[in-house]
Amino acid sequence: MLETAKRSDAVRNRRRVLAAAEAVFAERGVDAGVAEVAERAGVGRATVYRSFPTKEHLVAAVAVARLED
Repeated sequence: MLETAKRSDAVRNRRRVLAAAEAVFAERGVDAGVAEVAERAGVGRATVYRSFPTKEHLVAAVAVARLED
C-alpha cells in the first residue's frame, strides 16, 4: 500500500528546514551550503534531500514561501 499522507515528523522537519534555509540564506546568501541549513534545522543532510532533491529546489521553495507570505 502506498502512503499518501506525509508523516507528521516529515511535515515538521520540512518546515524546520525551510525556516533554517530562509535564515541561513538571509545571513550568508544562497552560496551557503545544505550542510549549514541542515545543522541549523537540527536534521541531517539526508533529511533535507528527502524533501528537496537539489539545493536549487530548496532555494526555490524558500522563494515561493516568501512570495506566499
